[in-house]
Amino acid sequence: VNCKGTEREGTPSETVHHIEEIRLAWDKRLDNDNLIPLCEECHKEIHKRYRKGKQYKQDEQNRLRILLQENK
Repeated sequence: VNCKGTEREGTPSETVHHIEEIRLAWDKRLDNDNLIPLCEECHKEIHKRYRKGKQYKQDEQNRLRILLQENK
């Protein structure tokens, strides 16, 4: 499966990212609508954005949900 992030789209994915973190949304830990395959570089970049603040995190989660839907 290839990375669905935008930084290195097409690179083989190395991890599955939980759009809503499992520590905050345990019930969504296996929900396909909450999981997106990413390469390690995209995964690191997304977590950097999450740490910028609540609005950045919400914006990034929305962007990831859109990417996920576009790639179904």
